[in-house]
Amino acid sequence: TFSTLSPFYQHQINFTDQWSLMLAGRMNAFFVQASPPPGTPAEISQVAPSFGLPPYTSTSMNIVQPELTISPSYKPFPWMTSYFTFFYGQTTLLSQFGSFAPEFPSAYYHQNNFLYEVGTKFSLLHDKLFLGVSGYYQTGYIPAQVIPGGPIATTQIAIKGAQLNANYQPNKNFWLNFGYAFIAGQELWQGLPLGPLALQPYSSSVAKLYGLPVDPLVNEPPLNYPFIGFPHNYGNIMATYKFDNGLGISLWALAESGNFIFYTYSTRIPSWYTLNARIFYNSKRWEASLYLYNITNEHYWLPGAPGFSAARNFNYDYIVPQLPFWIQGTVRVYF
Repeated sequence: TFSTLSPFYQHQINFTDQWSLMLAGRMNAFFVQASPPPGTPAEISQVAPSFGLPPYTSTSMNIVQPELTISPSYKPFPWMTSYFTFFYGQTTLLSQFGSFAPEFPSAYYHQNNFLYEVGTKFSLLHDKLFLGVSGYYQTGYIPAQVIPGGPIATTQIAIKGAQLNANYQPNKNFWLNFGYAFIAGQELWQGLPLGPLALQPYSSSVAKLYGLPVDPLVNEPPLNYPFIGFPHNYGNIMATYKFDNGLGISLWALAESGNFIFYTYSTRIPSWYTLNARIFYNSKRWEASLYLYNITNEHYWLPGAPGFSAARNFNYDYIVPQLPFWIQGTVRVYF
């Protein structure tokens, strides 16, 4: 059985018309009662200690994790607001075997996460144009080598980035959205007994060429590694026009910089973009849409798993080719 209790408090303090402070706190409490499924062979529990695991008997856990947010803001003009945000919170173990298991020590249920963000928001052209720019630095944990009772189940990460967002709507018929993000993340393995797990540390073509084993399951050296399968740059832009009779059209583009798919940084997915469109009709009772994806029929790929996923170790085993030009239609009825 599983139950949780999460009391939350938030308060906005307005010191002046220009200065304010937002405070928020939360306490996540988890109460877990677990036991082996009925019919579990006794031999499994008996042999578990030989693998460094506790016997499979009934167990319970009570976990309390705090969260805290502090965010002062300054509004020098009615159309401009600058802010700083600090966040601290604890999370449970991130793993393929679930978040609660007696095999893991207490530290895995109290993993510290920090976020520091500074930014400015603008409201211009008589509230028709909204701009936001921010930069941040974040630390936390992502799934790593998940072996019950083993030395490493998560690894610490550090991410720095910047974001730019814009929204422009001069009238009720037309609006334009734009977004750009720069993200640079690192896995911090330096000083740990093992480096990241590599199911296959080279491509299948290299294995065939040199007669190397496929999926040898080895560990890379314990160094700090930039995120694999993760772009540094991502952008999108969308323009929509809707006539008064309910007919409308949207055009948008997505773009992503290339990324390396493994810790050797020798195989790289190239940068890509897609152009897309939507033609729609909307009324009070129903909506019909025709989507046109990848209009220019670009050939592009995505990694099997991005940099924060446990499955990133499989990226040399597979990458995912994306669809060429394709069409999709939808109809929605509102009741």
